Amino acid sequence: MKQHPIAMYLTKLSIFSIVICFMFLFFMLYTKGMLSPNLPYYIVMFWALTAVGYCLIYFIPKRKTMNFVNIVMIVKFGKMIIYIGVLSIVYLSKIETDKMFVVSYLIIFVLYLIFDTITLYSLAKKSK
Repeated sequence: MKQHPIAMYLTKLSIFSIVICFMFLFFMLYTKGMLSPNLPYYIVMFWALTAVGYCLIYFIPKRKTMNFVNIVMIVKFGKMIIYIGVLSIVYLSKIETDKMFVVSYLIIFVLYLIFDTITLYSLAKKSK
């Protein structure tokens, strides 16, 4: 039985997020307090925005006459603005005061960006 592409993507994204959670958990055990205890909440935010972005990219080209590349770039730019906004709000409002938080947040951002780019590349190949 073949799965729907959205369900398959959400499964891959969930597995990827769990791997990242365990990776940072093991890193937190060895570094003793260098990472934020709020990191799982940020991973949930990245998961949700990546899932919503993929759903938008999957469904919008079927209903509109916009180009696939334009939709991908608009969604990626919107997500980047949200990520930078959350980072600046959290850091400037002193919720997170450690500079290591910024490094870990940017590492998570790059990991999700790579995952998103690889999966969108496979979606683009399928849509052609």
